[in-house]
Amino acid sequence: MKSPWITIAIPSYNHAVQLLKTVQSVQKQTNSEWELCIVDDRSKDSAWHVAQMVAHQDPRIHCEKNPYHLGQPAHYRQASLKGQAPYLLLLTVDNQLDPQFLDRVKQHVTRHPSAALVFGHSVFRHLRGHRSVSRATP
Repeated sequence: MKSPWITIAIPSYNHAVQLLKTVQSVQKQTNSEWELCIVDDRSKDSAWHVAQMVAHQDPRIHCEKNPYHLGQPAHYRQASLKGQAPYLLLLTVDNQLDPQFLDRVKQHVTRHPSAALVFGHSVFRHLRGHRSVSRATP
């Protein structure tokens, strides 16, 4: 297995169902050279169990539990410090990645090695099936 070029950090708190869907979107990436770190902020639902289950099934995934509930700002900071790869994606638990997302990001960072930040379009899926696209401009 190659060394990961990107660490994907997911800060999680009480989102067991969403966490599994988000992790599955990472696992479906066409680029498999990633590591995933799930950091749980002392969830009261089964999110920690979900994190342990997916980490047990996939060696690219590891999980940690904060020693006490940190709250969102400190929890996000804690999650961003995890991993060994040169690039970081801080992925919120309620988002899912398009299967080619990491391939596209890697193409951009390869073409622009001095870039400090990569961002792109967002597609929002609403409960009634409506989609809207946010076009990012530099």
